[in-house]
Parts: sequence; structure tokens; C-alpha cells
Amino acid sequence: MAGRVFSHRRPRRRFHSDYGARGESLEPRRLLAGDFRNPVIAEDVNDSGFISVADLTPVVAVLRNFGLTVDLTQPTDPPLSTPPFIDVTGDDVAAVSDLLAVVTPLRAGIGLPAPVLEGGLANDTGTPGDGVTSNPAIAGRITANLAPETRLVGRLDDGPFFLIDLGPTGSFLHTPSLPQDGSADGPHTYHLFAQTAGGEVATVDVSFTFEAAPDDSIRLAEESEFVVEETRRIELGQTAGSRTLRFDIDAAFDTADAAAAIEDTLLVYVVDPNDRGNTLLDRGENGTALFALSGDQAEFPRGLVAFDGGTVEIDLTDLGHLFEAELVLQLINSDDDEGTEIVVGPFVNEVDLLGAANPRSLTAAHGAAIGPALDLAGLSPAPDISVELANVRLSEAGRYAAELRVRNDGAATGRTVAVVFPGLPEGVTRLIRQGVRQWKLKLPSRLVTIDLITHRPPDDDSSGSRRRPLGSRRS
Repeated sequence: MAGRVFSHRRPRRRFHSDYGARGESLEPRRLLAGDFRNPVIAEDVNDSGFISVADLTPVVAVLRNFGLTVDLTQPTDPPLSTPPFIDVTGDDVAAVSDLLAVVTPLRAGIGLPAPVLEGGLANDTGTPGDGVTSNPAIAGRITANLAPETRLVGRLDDGPFFLIDLGPTGSFLHTPSLPQDGSADGPHTYHLFAQTAGGEVATVDVSFTFEAAPDDSIRLAEESEFVVEETRRIELGQTAGSRTLRFDIDAAFDTADAAAAIEDTLLVYVVDPNDRGNTLLDRGENGTALFALSGDQAEFPRGLVAFDGGTVEIDLTDLGHLFEAELVLQLINSDDDEGTEIVVGPFVNEVDLLGAANPRSLTAAHGAAIGPALDLAGLSPAPDISVELANVRLSEAGRYAAELRVRNDGAATGRTVAVVFPGLPEGVTRLIRQGVRQWKLKLPSRLVTIDLITHRPPDDDSSGSRRRPLGSRRS
């Protein structure tokens, strides 16, 4: 089964694990009433992970020693401890009703066969079949004897029990939280228990060796370069469920050049590794970046990408028919400062067997044709109208392109708007073709051609961008 993927694997080594519980002296603590009820399965009095006749014995012992009604909010002599969890009904009283609450599923389970349970590692990130993984997700399915009352309980080593959600067809995926600092490295075992009501129990143990993933973060520093680029192969090919690529962004933008029309820009693409000019996921137009971060402005298509200000999530589910893709990271030096540094990672590529692709919200750009020559003497400056550059991209052929957007934050104006580029440096030429969307600014000092594409944003801008007015660069 596919799951989380890391591009590097640490060499095997001997280890000393500090992971797990440590014994130490504790002060006596009087249990609160709610502590006497099992938080996972209430009827599992003896905390075995399933319901059995043995769960009746602890309740009978308490009623025999303290009477048929025991107020669990009051201290007892000797004091009670957990497990066992004798308050099955959750009313803060141990009574005959707690016995009946255990008997009910036991009677319902009489004659019920055990579910047929299969489980294993969702992804063996070491050598296939060796049970070594940096992603301890476990996946499986109840293949027979599944009922609405069937419950699946798990336990990692000797830790607490936990319920695992079952899908409509009995499939499941669970990922525990193990520290990635090496303290949990070593052998572990999942214990799984499947039971319908109080019927027969199916158990499966899954053993594996955990090795924390190395830090595979990527550092991009602009320095004096126009573009700094890094790539990373990403695994695809899930046969069911959804796949998500997740990574953190720690960006320190150099804002010394405050006159630039646009800040330094981080661009993220998902491309065909055999044809990097072909974007497998984009904003609805081939060649466009899937995610862009420029200062405090982020642009991305909602649903396909999510961003909370620090972590990017890309939904790769639609690419399940492919084996791999290439993630391209570009840092574009858009201004005259040189101190921007961005760290991207670590990278997590995981499959949710019960998941589905997120709803998409792609809005195509509405390009406005360039009009005929204007007499600027008849126009006046509009302080409430700002010019924005968005949807920046740099193609494999070295062509830098951006959409030029005119945004009005004031009163309505006429339909005629002129965007003026004053003070262009010597050697810069502007090529305007009537009726065509693109203006070309050729800069001899750069090995790129800049296409400024006029763009009228749709009435309902659901692109996910967070925009602010940008100033015009005068140099």
C-alpha cells in the first residue's frame, strides 16, 4: 500500500530508545468519578480491548465489597483504582445496572463469528518487505463478517487503546504520532482487535521497525541570482483513496528594496519529469505555478491547494494514474535586494485510503485585449486605482510571465484605463501587438522575456489569493 514517502533513507544503526513510559514515584491521587469509565469502550471493564465475560468479574467484586450501590464520587476504604473501569453506564455509581450494561452486548454477540481482519503497514519506506518505515501508518480492512456494530480497537505496544474509524466497506487507516527526533526509533507492534457487539474477537499484530525520517528540507537563497531552482521527485500511483503532499514554508523576505512592483517570489510547480514544460497540476493554464508566495501575498487555487500561512498542502489525488511527478521550487529575485532566504520542508507524501479528492475551485483568467493608441492628455491620474502583478511564472524556456491586473478601490470610473510605464531603462523595448493579450518587455540585461498579460479578474475571485495593492517600480 502506498503512503508517506521520503526521498532519502538513513543508514541502519544501533540505537538506544528513550521512547516509552518511565517509572517514577507519584503522589497519591484520588480518582474523579469520570475516571471510572473506559473512554474507548465503556463495556470493556478490564481494559483488554474487547468485551468478554471477564468484564463482569471486577464489577461483581466491587458490589460484593462495598454494597449494591457505590457512590464513586466519595472515597472508599480501601481506595479504588483503574483499571478496572467499573462505571459502565457513566452515572458515577457502581451498581447492578453496570453489570447489565456488560451483559447486553454479550447476549447480542452470542453466535456472532469473529470479523475477518487484515492489516499491515501502509507504507514500507525502507527496503520493500523489511518492515522498516519512517511512516508508522497502518492500513487494512475487515473483509468478512462486518456489521454496523463492529468496532476496531488498536494499541501501539503497551500504550493506551484507541478506536479506529472503519469505512463503509470495512477499510481503515490510522497514523499514530511518533516523534521524528530519533527517540522512538526501534521495534514496535500494533495490536488490533475487531469485535461485533460482544461476539468473537479477531486479533492481528503488526510488527515494524521505526526509523525517523531525515530532515529533507530545501533551502533557497536568492543572493545575486535572478532565479534559484530546486527539484524533488514525488511518488504517485495510489489505487484508492486520496494522496496529499504537505510541506512547511519558513520565508524570510528581504524588503530593503521597497520600490519594487512585486516582492521576491517563491513559485511551486508540479510537472511531468519527462517534460518539464508540461504542468500536471496548475491554475487551469499549462505552465502556471500551482502556488506562489510573494511577501505577504499568497496565490493558489482553492481545493487543489491549501495554505494556512505556514504549511502548504497539495491534493495529488487526480494524478493516481501516474507513477511519479517532479516538484519544482523557484525563488525569483524580483527586486534589487539580495537577502531573501526560504526553507521549504520537511516533505510528507501520504495516502488516505478512505479519502477523496477535494472540491476544486478553478477560475479561468479573463484576458482583456489591448486597445488602440490613446491620447494621455485626456486622462487624469486615478489614485484609487492600483496595478498588481499576479500569476507569476518562469517557464522551462526562460520566459518570465505575469498577469497585470488593474484594481479599483474607489468610485466607479469609465472603461478607459491606461497603464503607463515611465522611466524604462535604456535598451528596454515594448512590443505591443493590437488585439493580442500580451505586451512584451525585452530586457537585454536579463536572459528572459517578460510577458505582461492584461487580466480582468472575475467577479467572484475564488483563486485563494490574498492580495494587497502593489506600487509601481520606477527604475
